[in-house]
Amino acid sequence: TNGRYIASLEVTTFTAQTLDLPSGEVSSSIVWDNNRLYIFTNRPNLSTSTYMTGSVYMWDTNSTSWEYEITVPGKTGGAFSRNGVVYFFYQDITSSAQFKLAYVDGNQIKDIISFTGSLPGYHQIINSDNHIMWLSDGEVWVWGASANDLPVKLFQYADAGYSNSGGITNAFGTPMM
Repeated sequence: TNGRYIASLEVTTFTAQTLDLPSGEVSSSIVWDNNRLYIFTNRPNLSTSTYMTGSVYMWDTNSTSWEYEITVPGKTGGAFSRNGVVYFFYQDITSSAQFKLAYVDGNQIKDIISFTGSLPGYHQIINSDNHIMWLSDGEVWVWGASANDLPVKLFQYADAGYSNSGGITNAFGTPMM
């Protein structure tokens, strides 16, 4: 991603502007799922830095333009795909600037839960033992269920000790910050 442009690399051919999004868009995250590229963007309002609206663009990567846009009532953050579902985080400007985990359902978004802290970026989200785990203002939050017959829960898993914690990974099977 590069601002409002999506680049492509096919074998040895790099194209810097394979897809262009509307003027003023800035991409925050991308996810490949369901044979589509889901592109999460923000449109800053220059009158105030805290008011942003976002969009989710869906593109089949073959067409010359994106196929569909879903508007988001706030600033988008990181996105994540799990079991054919595209999840993402956003800061809701309609409800006291709460942070939310939502998912894309066809041509709409569905909110799952609200939480406090900060908006996680794409590098602050992992899948760990059937849970979505993310960093928010130095805290590690978890949403999911340990088994299919158990209830889904949201809980704070750990405290990183610093509000400016960088990223999270489970590359070696254990969550690490």
